[in-house]
Amino acid sequence: QRALGLHDVMKNRDSEPGVITCNATVSACAKSEQWQKALRLVQAMRSRDLEPNTISFSAAISDQWQQALGLLRAVQRHELVPNLITCNAAMSACGQCREQDRKS
Repeated sequence: QRALGLHDVMKNRDSEPGVITCNATVSACAKSEQWQKALRLVQAMRSRDLEPNTISFSAAISDQWQQALGLLRAVQRHELVPNLITCNAAMSACGQCREQDRKS
């Protein structure tokens, strides 16, 4: 929540957050299990003339395997090449799903 608050403060002070600031906010949201907000931030970047990069998508990947795979497809749609971090995050999300299935 604090990261989102700081992000909003920057926008309100006519200091538009850049890609690095947005990526940090996306990462904070994903780490605090607010992956829907992380996805909305990545989508909102384009509406503010910011181009999401591989780091943007990697930061948004959380333990939600369906979202992780969807983000990998988005990386390809944006003609970006997934890096090692992106692929590891997606594999980790899929692995978490498998662990949850075993516990059920």
